[in-house]
Amino acid sequence: MNDARRISPELRPYVDRGEADELDGLGRRLYDGHVAPPRPAFKGQLRNRLVELERRQLGASERPQRLWLAIASFAGAGLALLGIAALAATGSGPVF
Repeated sequence: MNDARRISPELRPYVDRGEADELDGLGRRLYDGHVAPPRPAFKGQLRNRLVELERRQLGASERPQRLWLAIASFAGAGLALLGIAALAATGSGPVF
């Protein structure tokens, strides 16, 4: 890794030289692609865990009871604001 790709010059005021050299070594390994890819078993376990977490967080029971009312309220407020802005742009409504 040439000096232009080293991160240590940017870190020098904040970390000591030993840590900066370690980070340069890590960056060199990552840049050169010497990091082993995860095993398929690990990727499968990770996927299953993430799917389970998503299922727990986004369950159907946690959906708002009156979702359509919230959507209609936001849409109505947006249309009202667009109407006020149109009136203000034509000069016939409130001017802010």
